[in-house]
Formats: sequence, C-alpha cells, structure tokens
Amino acid sequence: MGPVEDDRPGKNEDASKPENEQPEKELKSRMVHLGFADFVTVVFRRGTLADHEIYVDGVNVTEAVRKVDDAGRVVKWASTVASPKELVVVNKADGSTEQTLRLNAGTASETVTPGNPEDQPDYILSRGRVSKFDYLLAPKDKEGRDRILPATTTFDLLQERKENSDAVTTQFYVKAVEINAEGKGVQKDNIVIKFNVENEEQKKWFEGIDSLKIMNNENWPVNQNPTFTKEVKDTKHGKNGIIQIPTGQDNMRSRGIYRVNIHSSYTNETVTVPFELVSSAKFSLKQRVETANPKAGERVQFNVEASGGESFGNDLKIDSMRVTLKKPSGKVVELKYIDDFFNFGDLFVLYGKSSNEEKTVNTDEVGVYTLTLKYSGYQTIKKKFEVYPGQSFLKEEDSETEWNAKKSARSKPVEIDAVSSATTGSVSGKKSSGSSGGGQYVDGRMVFDYDLLTNALILNEIEALNEDARAVVKRFFRHDGERLHL
Repeated sequence: MGPVEDDRPGKNEDASKPENEQPEKELKSRMVHLGFADFVTVVFRRGTLADHEIYVDGVNVTEAVRKVDDAGRVVKWASTVASPKELVVVNKADGSTEQTLRLNAGTASETVTPGNPEDQPDYILSRGRVSKFDYLLAPKDKEGRDRILPATTTFDLLQERKENSDAVTTQFYVKAVEINAEGKGVQKDNIVIKFNVENEEQKKWFEGIDSLKIMNNENWPVNQNPTFTKEVKDTKHGKNGIIQIPTGQDNMRSRGIYRVNIHSSYTNETVTVPFELVSSAKFSLKQRVETANPKAGERVQFNVEASGGESFGNDLKIDSMRVTLKKPSGKVVELKYIDDFFNFGDLFVLYGKSSNEEKTVNTDEVGVYTLTLKYSGYQTIKKKFEVYPGQSFLKEEDSETEWNAKKSARSKPVEIDAVSSATTGSVSGKKSSGSSGGGQYVDGRMVFDYDLLTNALILNEIEALNEDARAVVKRFFRHDGERLHL
C-alpha cells in the first residue's frame, strides 16, 4: 500500500478544541485489505452517503457503495481492480470536492468498474475450533427465539439505533428481590418493574400488555406464561406503569439474573428487562490467619462464611461477578477474575500482584482497604482489611489445589458486569456477550454473514469498533481454520 494523505475527517473543525474535548481517535478514509477482499473505506467529514458521490480513478462508483454503520457516515466499496489509485469524494449539493486521497502508489493500469454488491458472497463458511457452548447451544434473541440470521449487518456507531417505536415505554426501574430457599420473596412477594409513562401513546402501549415470558440470562425461555398484574399509577416521580410478578413461580425459584420479555397487543412490540433474584443467605469474609498481617504486594486470603452454613459460589455457572478494591488513598479499582482474584468454594484470594500484562500491584499501599464482592444471586459482601508497612518475604504462588481450580475455572463462562441491586436503565436489547465461548472446543463449522463480517473487520482496521463489532471480530479470529465463500 502506498502513501496516504493526512485526510482526517473533522481535523480543521476540532483544531481549536481543548485537549480534553478532542476525539480519542479521528477516523480517516483509506484502503483496507482484509486478506480475502479489498475495500475502499470512506469516512465522511460532514453528512453521510446520501449527501455524496464517490469516484475511484475517475469512475463514479456510488451505486456500488454500501454502509458500514447505520448512519452511513462510514461506507465501503469492494474494489474491482487489484490496485485502485485515487479516491475523490464530491458533495452532491454544490459539486465541491471534499476529499482527495491517494490510495496506492503508481499509475492506474486497470479500468475501474463500479461492480455489483450482489455479486459478493452471502456467507463465509469457516471450519475449525468451535467452543462447546457455541456448538451445542444456539444463541437466542430478546424474545427467546433462535437467532439464526442478523437483524442488520451495519453497526450503530453513534448509539442512535431505536429498537422500538415511540409508543413503547422503555425507561425502567426494577429492584432486586431477596428470596428464601423455596424461591419465595422474603421482604416482598413480588418482582416489581416500573416504567416511565410519558405520554398517551405510551400509556396505551402499557395498558395493552397481554403476556410475559421469563428467560434466563442467555435468553432461554424458562416460563412461557407467568402470572402478573399491571397498573398505571401517578407517583411523585410522575406517571408509572407498574408490573408485578409473584415470586416462587415455575423455573424462577433459584438465585441469579433473569430477563422478562414483555409483549403489548397495542403495537405488537416487545421489550426485555433484566431482574435479579438474590439469596437471603448472609455471607461475610473472614481474613485467614496465614495472611493476617499482609505487607505491600502480598496476597490476602479470606474464608467466605455464612451464618446458616450455606455454600457460596459453587453454582455450575454464575451469571456475573463484580469485585472492587478501594485503596487507602481512596482510589477504587475493578478487579479481574483469575488475574486479580480467585474464588474456589469458601476460599477467596486477593492477589497482591496481578497476572495481567502490566503486573499491577493490587496491595501497593499501606493502610486500610475495602474489598467489595457482588456476585449475581448473592447479596453484596464488604470487608475491610489492613496492609502493614515492612518488607514482603512471601512468594506469589498458587497451591496445587488452587492451580487446578483456576485451570478449570478458565474454561467456564463468566460475565464481569453484574446487574446491580437496583437496576435502572433504558431498554436496548443489548446484553453482555461475556458468557459465550469458554475454554473447551470441538471441531465444527461456523457461518459468518459476509456483509456483517466485512463491516466489522473494516471497523477494526480503522480503529472504530463498538461492542457489537468487536464481538464479531473476536469470534472470527478465534475460529481460525479453512474458510469457504458461499
């Protein structure tokens, strides 16, 4: 690839902004080589694809240009020649040239044709390692149905995608519910979901709610027809639509994160909201004698104890876990499972030195720390402990039992973002994909939508990935093997 001009969108407009207001990365148009295909990628300074015409080596290729993101701010053209030389972007309104970009060195020796996007493959069939999780369990959509094809192949870089019409109320609040061993509510009998109702259309949508579906955190339906009540009520916070779901119903008696899909006959649309059932068992951390006087850089070990003798953290799969450490200086850091801490049965270990690439020292300050644990389905645990001055003589080594347990844990899917004790938010249909994958693999085949995959890989090349595109890229590169274009 030859020299590329510095043609960053928005360069002049942002030059006078303070440093802390500058964008982290300014995208620019460029030639992108994906290995199996070449694309000319255009990032517009102003406007979108609808406002421009695109020329490659003097040929108008606009009719064959396709969006990479929803808005059409980033677009792609599948090159019909081996080495296109020049890109020109023209403003439709006044015919002015907005960008002129050298793509490759040398003189054009081939005649560019626009080409037809319909001639590109529909899918890429890849053969190689597939995680057992992906191989055995089909992913589900927000309504609990098998998700076979993508709903769209472009990505929402500006976070403007709307999943529902304006009639659907999507601002919600739901508090975690404490349950006993039988799955019944301890302090209250119902799961209460509150929606903001801002206008008459949203009121009609809420009043039209006719069915709920309870799903687990992977969107697998566990109760297709739960009992519930609904009402619209004026509160000090405005008009609320309130849904109450009694606890103790079929397949929702265990602690953990669930998702409820709510359908309204008014617009035939649904929204999906997470909620959490929390065990009533009270757990605490007790510092073990062997690490009772830790020095800076040393690990600290705890026993996880319950007043009623209940077990902690021994579930087949914990939906999510979040562990934070507040240091004596007041700095709060979020710890990573296995790198910074480990939990096996009633043993919890905070590592003095992380196993991450930076080899971060977690217990680097002398003074009082606060360790906070929030596992899905369990109440929050907080523990204060002190790190003392003096030289450390302990080695950061795992026992054989701990090493074997960590090896096994690496193959188990765990989400890092926990649903907090009171969940509030806006329904978007997105959820963390951290539970996908795992460390156990089988030989298998995976089908990638060609347009979706190339869009994600292009965003990766121009360093503009969002969460969804990053998930596609990770899965593609993790699944290396023979690939066929279909």
